[in-house]
Parts: sequence; C-alpha cells; structure tokens
Amino acid sequence: MKRSRATGGVTIAELLVGFAVFGILMSILAFALERSSAIWNRTTSSSDSQNELRKAFTSLHSDMVRTEFQTVQVVDGPTSLVGKDGDAVWFLSSIDPVTNEPMKTEDGRPFWQRNILYYTVVPDQHVTLFGAACVGGTDGEGYEVQCPHKFLMRKVIDNPTGVGPGDGTTPEQLLTDVSPYLTRPQGYDPNAESEPGLEDAGIEARNLVSFRVTVAPNPDWPGEISIELTAARIDEARRLVKIGAASLEPFYNRFSFSLFPPVDPKS
Repeated sequence: MKRSRATGGVTIAELLVGFAVFGILMSILAFALERSSAIWNRTTSSSDSQNELRKAFTSLHSDMVRTEFQTVQVVDGPTSLVGKDGDAVWFLSSIDPVTNEPMKTEDGRPFWQRNILYYTVVPDQHVTLFGAACVGGTDGEGYEVQCPHKFLMRKVIDNPTGVGPGDGTTPEQLLTDVSPYLTRPQGYDPNAESEPGLEDAGIEARNLVSFRVTVAPNPDWPGEISIELTAARIDEARRLVKIGAASLEPFYNRFSFSLFPPVDPKS
C-alpha cells in the first residue's frame, strides 16, 4: 500500500513563485505610488501658479478699468539677470488715496489723483528666498524666460514734477519717466521709501515667469490693452530640470486677457 506524503511543508519552487508574485505586486505598488505622487505634485504645482495668475489679473483689472485708454503707457521693464524681466505699464487713476472713491470734475470726467505703475522684477536675496540661484536665459525678444521667481510690483505715485491734485483744481500729471521706480525689492520688502513721490508699494503676485503688455495690438479693436502673464509649475519642473538654468516652457501656465479702459472722446 502506497503512503501519501505530508503536505504541511513548502517547497523551494513554491517559495520562488511566492517571492516572484510579491516582487511583482511591490513593483506595481511602487509605480502606482510614484504615479500618484507625480499627479499630486502636478496638480498642486498647477494650482499654486494659477492662483498667482489670478491675483495678478484681479489687481490689474481693478485698476485699469478705472483709467482711460489714452493714459496707458508701456516700456521695457528692469533687467535683473540677463534680459528684461518683463514690461512696465503705468497709467493715471482717479481713485482718491484717502477715501478710495473715484473723483470727478464738474463735467463728469475723471479727476486724476495718482499714477499707478506695474512691472515684474526678480527680487534681491533671491537665493535666500527660493534656495536657487537662477542663471537666466532670454527669448528672441530679449526677455528673461528661465527664472520663475519674478514678483509683480504695484506702486502708487504722486508725480513729483507737477502740482497734482493737492491744490484741489489741478489733476495729476502722467509720469514721463518711470525708470527711478523700477527697483528690485529686498526680499519681500519693496524697499522703495526713497523713490520720489512714492505713496505705496506692494507685491501683487509672486513666482511669475513673464509679464507682457501691448497697447492696441489689433487695429479693429481700438482701446484694447492686451496682457499676457506666465507662471511655471515650479515643483513639477524641479523634478526634471534645473530651475533657472533651463527652459520651463513645458511647465508654463499662461493667462492672456484684454482690458478695455474707457476712451476719452475728446482725445
């Protein structure tokens, strides 16, 4: 009579199969975790950059819809690294800095109170703030497009060369030169107390790549101010490229829009 073999033990072949299955499952789990981490990183990084773009849009829209098209001026912004940090745009505002209400002349036209200036710039103390020393690089138009750490600055200026609204009868005059105000903040401190006529300075958005402004780009749409803001998904890009020394275009979030300030019919 044949006696059956006990089945309580595990053969080497069974162990090898078990280890192989376990290894496959762990590989699948590791891939899933890595994929989930990448998706989470992309989502949060995109959300962060879009939030900065929204803040920039909100501030620009709030100011520019309350000026007139004829007062809007654009020049090249400052150079912090190897190319222009972006554009600089300024215009007149009828908002009283004390009451925050729009001021009107007797015939209902805006009574200009201050100059408002926007520009992008790479802050000083860059390495301390971001833990990276951006080398920078330019596009075909000479704009710096590799550093994603630019600030959108907003300044309120009482033109020091004119009488201005302080006398109650003379409107603010439009600045003809904004170069003294295109300064770099010291970290998060605007560091602009010595600028002539400056009344307020603040950072409206951070971590931008570029800020471009074009006045009346389309002859069929008179009065248009076209604006393009670009931010990068920095945390996502950091996993694949060296920040500040390589193109970030695959990681761009762009926000393009147009504003139409009122056009003065008398101009």
